[in-house]
Formats: sequence, C-alpha cells, structure tokens
Amino acid sequence: MNPETICLIQESYALLAPDALLLVDLFYARLFQLDPTLRDFFPNDFEAHKRKLLALLAQVVTHLDAPEVWTGAVLESGRRHRARGVTARDYDTFGSAFIWTLEKGLGELFTFQVLGAWVALYGMLATLMQSAPETSFYRAPIPPGATNLSPS
Repeated sequence: MNPETICLIQESYALLAPDALLLVDLFYARLFQLDPTLRDFFPNDFEAHKRKLLALLAQVVTHLDAPEVWTGAVLESGRRHRARGVTARDYDTFGSAFIWTLEKGLGELFTFQVLGAWVALYGMLATLMQSAPETSFYRAPIPPGATNLSPS
C-alpha cells in the first residue's frame, strides 16, 4: 500500500474514530438490511464483537505501514469466520455495508480518492481473511512452571 493511500485511510479514520460506536451500529444495521440471514451469525447481544471489530480495525489502520503487526490477527479472524461458515458472498456484503458506512460517516469528505483507498484496504483484508488456514497457527502460551516437552 503506497504512502498516499495510507495517509488517506488514516486521516479519514481519524475523522470517524470519535463516532466509532455509533458507526459500528449503523454498519451492522446496514449489513442486516442487505442480508438478514447474516444476523444468524451473531448472538442477541454482540457488543463485545463490535468492540473486537473496532479494535482490529484500529490496529490495522494505525499500523498500515507495518503489516507484521496485524496480519496474524486478521488471519486468525479469517479462520474463525471460515469455521462459522462465512462465504465469499458474505465478504462482499460486508464490504458493501462497510463502504456505505464510511460514506455516511464522512459525508462530503468521502471523495473518490478516499473511496479508492478504503476499497483497496478492504479488498486486501478480505483476501487475507479468506486465505486463512483452517487450523489455528497460534500456540497457547505455556503456563509458568509447565514444561514445553511433548509426551514421549
């Protein structure tokens, strides 16, 4: 991702961040309007999920120039989505709702260049998530006092 694209994303994100909780609610309302069946992927109260989404987005946007900081978390999210049955079509719907929300949040500041930057970022993240392996590549930390030896 080039420096200009990174700058456009980070600057527009900074304008949206103060209203992030409101915008995430608007996003999910739009997502479920576009495809009501996607509501079945979430529990009745999914406030924690909303906060996780916002935290991951903040991590990615803040460190766009250092993908090694966030790639593992995005892949793990993709693995969990795959395990729940999220399809390529669902990623398309999510992307449509996401871009729509950005447009609503930024209003007249949502220029063609800003649109292009966010579409590029979403495309990259969706591709990365869909490429995630089926099994987790993370290892649980070893508790203090335990050994790292496998049984023989």
